[in-house]
Amino acid sequence: MKNRQRYFERGFSLVEMMISIAIGLLIVAALIGVLTSNSRSSKTNDRSTELQSNGRYALDHLKRGIRQAGYRVFLGGS
Repeated sequence: MKNRQRYFERGFSLVEMMISIAIGLLIVAALIGVLTSNSRSSKTNDRSTELQSNGRYALDHLKRGIRQAGYRVFLGGS
């Protein structure tokens, strides 16, 4: 009887292995979803930053052009 009991206690059963693999796959799928979402958010932030930078450059260029034309109008910024 003791030999039989030791035989069943040696390792994981097939069902336990399948359940642990399924749980692991769910965790990996959730992590991939989070990483994908963060990547999209990062790209959106980069685009927004680039647009703001381009806008600042355009306003600075317009401000210099207006000042060179002889007008002293305050257009914001420093």
